[in-house]
Amino acid sequence: SDVYKRQVLHLSRDKIKGKGVIFIGRTLKTNRTLSHLDLLFGKIEIEEVKYIGKALEINNTLTELNFCLNSIRCEGAKFIGKALMVNRGLEFLNMNANEIQTEGAKSIFEALKVNQALRQLNLSCNRIETEGMLAACEMLIINKTLTKLYLSRNTINNEVVKAFCEALTVNRTITVLELLSYGASDTRKQEFMKEIKVDRRILL
Repeated sequence: SDVYKRQVLHLSRDKIKGKGVIFIGRTLKTNRTLSHLDLLFGKIEIEEVKYIGKALEINNTLTELNFCLNSIRCEGAKFIGKALMVNRGLEFLNMNANEIQTEGAKSIFEALKVNQALRQLNLSCNRIETEGMLAACEMLIINKTLTKLYLSRNTINNEVVKAFCEALTVNRTITVLELLSYGASDTRKQEFMKEIKVDRRILL
């Protein structure tokens, strides 16, 4: 199959539902060439993500996975979180706008307490509330691999900004952090920026 030979596979907007995603998941279990899989805006749902997650528990060749603008939701995120507990290859994960919500995000952040491969994560626009954002801060205190984290358009209030500030006094690995939102006060944002070193790219 041509899928076995490719290093990069773009299936954006192809609306590959059901059997197509399941086939890709099964293929990834044995594939040793594909490094970049782009499933942007493919209307992928929970049941289909399970096959991708199962594959990532075995496959350590894939380094980039783009799930942006699908519908994997909380349960789908849990499949990915479980995979990240054992995966040693994935370095880039984009799950922007998937409605994974707080519990889905927490499963990802919990996995990143032990995962030592992922370097860039995008969970923007996922309806993550305060509890989930605080879980991200807890993860940052432990994780020493992640360098770029995008969490804009989730719940970002004064409590969350304060927690990130505290986490980043411990974590020296993160170089890019995006928390664009309207929840935190301008005063708290200014205090945050003063406390964080200027050698980082922080967007509030």
